[in-house]
Formats: sequence, C-alpha cells, structure tokens
Amino acid sequence: MRPPYQLVAPGARRGNRFWIVRGRRPDHREFEASTRCEDSETARRVAADIYARIVAEGPAPAAAVKSFADAADAYVRWRNLSPADFKRIERLVARLGSTPIREVGQDDLVRAAKAHERAVSGATLNREYVRPLAAVLHYARDAGMRDDIRVRSFKESAPQVRVAEREGVELLIANAKTDEQRLLLQWCWEMGSRISDTLQLVWDDVDLQAATVKLTIGKRGGAQVTLPLPPGLVARLANANSHAGRVFPWSSKSGVYKWLAPLCKATGVMFRPHDARRALATDQFDAGADARVVQELMGHASIKSTMRYRHVGVKRMGDAQKRRG
Repeated sequence: MRPPYQLVAPGARRGNRFWIVRGRRPDHREFEASTRCEDSETARRVAADIYARIVAEGPAPAAAVKSFADAADAYVRWRNLSPADFKRIERLVARLGSTPIREVGQDDLVRAAKAHERAVSGATLNREYVRPLAAVLHYARDAGMRDDIRVRSFKESAPQVRVAEREGVELLIANAKTDEQRLLLQWCWEMGSRISDTLQLVWDDVDLQAATVKLTIGKRGGAQVTLPLPPGLVARLANANSHAGRVFPWSSKSGVYKWLAPLCKATGVMFRPHDARRALATDQFDAGADARVVQELMGHASIKSTMRYRHVGVKRMGDAQKRRG
C-alpha cells in the first residue's frame, strides 16, 4: 500500500541537502519534515518513523496555540531556518507576539512593516516582513490553528538592471589597493562567474599551462564545467603571490563588498560582480556567439536562463546609432 506521504529528493529545492518527507496527518492537516538523510533507503526508513510518531501523537486541539508567538515558535522548530530568516521571525514576534494567531491580518502586517527602523523599498519590506509572516500563517493554517488568509505584498519598483562597462572596470582595477582585489575584478570581467562560485575556486582547479579552469557551479548541484582562460587573466593569475589553497582570500561576498563599496564610491563607478556577468553574456551575443556557447560560458543549466542575461544598455544603443549613421 502506498504510504500517505511522499519523499522530496535532495536538490529538488534550493539549498535542500536532505530528503524531505511531506504529506497529510490522519486528521488531514499537512506536515513536512527533514529526514536529515542523504541516502534514499535510510530516508525511507526515517520517513516511516516520522509518520508513525505523527499518528501516535493524535490530533492537536486548535486551542493549543493561541498567540502569534506560539505559532512562530512552532514554525521555527519545524523549519531549519537560516540566521537571517530566524532574525526576521524574531522581529515579527517582537511586534505581533501577543496577538491571537486567528486574528492576525493585513493591518497587523502593515503596522509591523511601518515600524521598521528606517525607510526602505517595497522589495525590502516584502523580504523582511511579508514572506516570513506568510510562512508562519501558512504553517498555522496547515496545523489547524487558524483559517486561511491571503497576505498581500507591498508594491515593488521595477528592478534596475546594470551591465558593467569595460572603462569602469578598468578604472576600478587601476585604483584597487591590492593584487588580490585587482585579480578578482579582472576575473569578474573576463569570466563573469557568480561571485559565490568564484570565491570557492582553488588553485588545483586552475591549469595555467592549458589556460583552463574547472569551475564548480553551486546552482547546478556542484557540477563542474571546464572554461577557457583569456590570456590577460592567465598572466595575472601566473603573477599571483601564492598558487596554493583558494585563489581568492574572501570567504563571502560581504568580505568583498567591504573594500569594493568604498572603491566604487571613490572612483564614481557603480559596479557589482553580477554586472560583469550580464556584460559577459551581452558582449558574447553582440559578437555573434551561439546561444549554446554563451550558456556554457555562463554555467547555466537552461538556455532560458542564458537569454535573460542578454541586455541592451543606453551606451550600447548609442553606439549602434552612431554605427548606423
């Protein structure tokens, strides 16, 4: 007989390392839990144990949880939250904790968001308040603590897409203080790899003689792609102070922005590593490269993702008009 739950494989969700069991309790409430297992056979046994415990617990009375703080606490124990998400839930509890969970509504959300310490965009309010509140309320609904509710998001401005320009990157390189900073800036411009993947690069994956690099793509489950290294970047890599361990000394992008943000301010250049990623795809398309080639250079699993990176900036439009004239 088919069990009243299903298993979700690792990688099926973003950042999901383990098998997840999800289904419905005997009283028809939904449940979901991590098996904390990477092996499918072990996960099946753990899932059966989890469901057996759920059946043994029996139905929980709706009155067992009365406040938003109670529901949030149950949600936090159920989910494996990141530190940032945990902080967001804590902020909501500080403002809505004593409110009965059945009475929490859109007005409470608006009041909590307006109490934010400084004026921020709609996108920030949605990230910091709407999504975490909706997660707690949906958990409370599935657990039988309250009726369903639709939480409306704040209006967000259209995202500004920036594509890096060679002149700006060259100015940043010229004004960078260390060889490591200059190497990273040139790498971003020449390779266009995601900053998270770039910072994980080790020298063992760099072949200067063959002018290639094996880059691990985090968004593709750790798949490795072999990419060519441009001559200028090979020369800078060859002149690096050390060829052991990790290529770049920063463990996270926050460490990069500690020096990159002041450098951008001093030079007047607006630049993020992802701007160079957009520039790589756009320049390759402008040069007539095949979409599949660009896909491989970008490390995309889907060609649709690659096509979203083809951007046309004001400067490029102006250059095209000049050539036409």
